Amino acid sequence: MERNKRLIRNTVILEIGTLLSKGMTFIIILLFSSWLSTNEYGTFDILVTYETLLLPFFSLSAGEGLFRFLLSANNELEKKKYSIKLHGNLFCNGCYWNPFISSFIY
Repeated sequence: MERNKRLIRNTVILEIGTLLSKGMTFIIILLFSSWLSTNEYGTFDILVTYETLLLPFFSLSAGEGLFRFLLSANNELEKKKYSIKLHGNLFCNGCYWNPFISSFIY
C-alpha cells in the first residue's frame, strides 16, 4: 500500500510540473508571436527545435538519469547527493546552451 501511495504522489508531482511547463510555453508563444515578426519567430522556432533535438545527445540525458535515481534513493544522504548533482547538471546545461542560442538570435 505504501508503494502505491508513493507512486500516486510522484505521478501527481510530475503531472503538475508538466502542466505548468506546458502552460508557460503556451503563454510564451503568445507573447513571442506578438513581439516578433514572422521571419524572426520562424528563426526562433527552428533554434528551439534544434535545441530540443540536440540537448539529449550533448547532455547524455544525465538530468533524467539523475532524477530517476533521486526518486529511488533510500535515505536522506543519497537524496541530497543526487539532488546536488541534478542541480549542478541543470546549471551547467543552462550555462552552456543559453549563450549558444542567444548568439544565433542576436
